[in-house]
Amino acid sequence: MDLLQRSTRRRSGWSRYLDGIAKDISVNSDGSLLIARSDPQIPDGFVDKLDPNGALLWSRNVITGSISGIALTPSDDIIVTGSTNSSDLPGAVNFFHVDPAFGYPTTDAFLAKLDDDGSVMWSQYIGGTRDDAGADVEVDSSGHAIVVGQTVSTDGDLENALGGDITSGVTGASLQR
Repeated sequence: MDLLQRSTRRRSGWSRYLDGIAKDISVNSDGSLLIARSDPQIPDGFVDKLDPNGALLWSRNVITGSISGIALTPSDDIIVTGSTNSSDLPGAVNFFHVDPAFGYPTTDAFLAKLDDDGSVMWSQYIGGTRDDAGADVEVDSSGHAIVVGQTVSTDGDLENALGGDITSGVTGASLQR
């Protein structure tokens, strides 16, 4: 992955190479870049922080799985989402009382909050007992995370959202706040 910052005059200010596939990017209040990326060779999900001049400040291996979305809270804490089939979610809490089904071939969506130094403050599985994946995340002005993704689950924290209208095994889009 090659990052290239361009000015409005189309001249490159700097360039930086990072391994893996960039999935999403956010800019915090001091102009630092937060990059969500995954490395399919490992497979692990990373968050990198670069200063406004492109210098790498830190890189954190956040999860065994894939990070696909990144957003910032009003206080510059980092929120990420993606998918994992790991039963070892770092800093796991159970806000939604989810009982995930771990391990291949079942994939679980997750949501995690990191501090400004990239340390996991908490993380949470999202979805039910079938395949679920977080695709992107946004944070509202109150600091609430809104996650979009896909699911095959008809139970867990998605049970009431489905209203009984979806047949088990059908893939659908999911939205959770």
